Amino acid sequence: MAIGNVAPLVQAPSYSDMVEKQVGLINRQRQANLAQKLGQDEKNREFRTEQLQNVYDFDVSGLVPGHAKIFDALQKKLSNSLDPNSDDPYANSQELIADINYAKTAYGQMKRFADEGRKGQKTYSGYLLGEEIKGDDIEFNGSEESYNALSEGFDGGAFAWDGVIGGERGNRSIAGRVIDPSGAESDETNFFENPYINRPEAWFNPEIKESQNWSSYNYYEEEAGKIHPDIDGAKSWAGDKFDRFGKVRERAIKEYKRETGRGLVNEEGEGAELNDIKTFFINRAAQAWKDRFEEDVVKLTASEAKKNSNRADLLGSVSLVEPETSVESSFSQTGPGEEMKIKGKQWNVPLNRLVKDINLTEAVPKADRTEQIDNPDYVVGEEGQPETINQSVDLFGRPTNIVVNDNGTITLKGIQQKGKSAYSKDITLNLESPQDEEVISQLNQGMLNTYGINLDDLIKNLTGSSVRPQESVNEESAWSSFNQ
Repeated sequence: MAIGNVAPLVQAPSYSDMVEKQVGLINRQRQANLAQKLGQDEKNREFRTEQLQNVYDFDVSGLVPGHAKIFDALQKKLSNSLDPNSDDPYANSQELIADINYAKTAYGQMKRFADEGRKGQKTYSGYLLGEEIKGDDIEFNGSEESYNALSEGFDGGAFAWDGVIGGERGNRSIAGRVIDPSGAESDETNFFENPYINRPEAWFNPEIKESQNWSSYNYYEEEAGKIHPDIDGAKSWAGDKFDRFGKVRERAIKEYKRETGRGLVNEEGEGAELNDIKTFFINRAAQAWKDRFEEDVVKLTASEAKKNSNRADLLGSVSLVEPETSVESSFSQTGPGEEMKIKGKQWNVPLNRLVKDINLTEAVPKADRTEQIDNPDYVVGEEGQPETINQSVDLFGRPTNIVVNDNGTITLKGIQQKGKSAYSKDITLNLESPQDEEVISQLNQGMLNTYGINLDDLIKNLTGSSVRPQESVNEESAWSSFNQ
């Protein structure tokens, strides 16, 4: 039986290989687009320089736009003083020579700022396009957004000029505020004291970060969870990286020495020492995996941590008083009409960290929230006095403290509104009253947002149970207790 030629089996690319190829194509296209954009930015800059040259009567090719504007004003100031018929003519040649030297110095500094800064700008754009930054353990961490922000500040001259050429003939001055690469402004200073005028190469200092290719821990925080769903797989992956890549081992040795404080018999790490370092590296990577992915590790957000701190302070500052109330008894061993005293409980709770006002309108009597206004429908008579009417207004505010009473009520005290007194009286709310339900609900929400605890939970924390109105007093029992 004849057997024909059989074509060899071709292994299809894996899904991960296809994804990697596609990601590579996307990244190359992104780099090409960025290179095109940066090239266009350079052409736009050249065009703007040509436009500025048409505006100013001096060479602006070596100045950034912000400095060109300042130098133009300085030149006009000096030209004005050259005119003997001006309001500020030179009195002698010494004043003129001093101003010319000042202008030369200013122009030289401005030109140096532009020349050195453009070099830094070009280097920075190179890093954006993939050039490697020099230095061990670091890599470029800038972006197109950071490049654009730095370029805008650079064109402004790193200086917010006040718009005035100060001083006098022979002693001119330029004042303004330094603007740093982050956009922050300093107090007013002299132009020549601007650190970026004196060190323009510092303006485009590249942002850097620890290189992921060297760092066990940081690399794992970003990558391990994308590759392995469980910690054992992650540890195995870390061990493989350690065995295969010398740079990873070099970094692990540095971290091992720094964290353990141990010296190495051999700086390259050999034998038993290398096993210890590998174990150290794997444990670091495993800890990073746990910190990010293990379900039973709870990470508090800054907001949650703040609530916890506020709640601890709140509960720690509660004070308890036990006021005595006199009541007339209908039962007495000596006869009717005797007075008896009953002790109650009140918890004073400071709420001075609430930040949002609540609508207290429904809890305040209408008579206490009215204001007088001119009657818009009243026609002023001969006496010239307009008629006034009372108008109800809504009341918003927040208590600075509350009193929790054991009779099922709470009292809001020290009502404030935007830092000032909003209502001089106390407001009592009944926890069982539908009429007070809306105000209590708003108070609950404010407490949750600030302290992470609502009113009912607070009351339970203080009393061991929800406060409810007391049952009627058994007077005979109370009287017997009082006389003991």
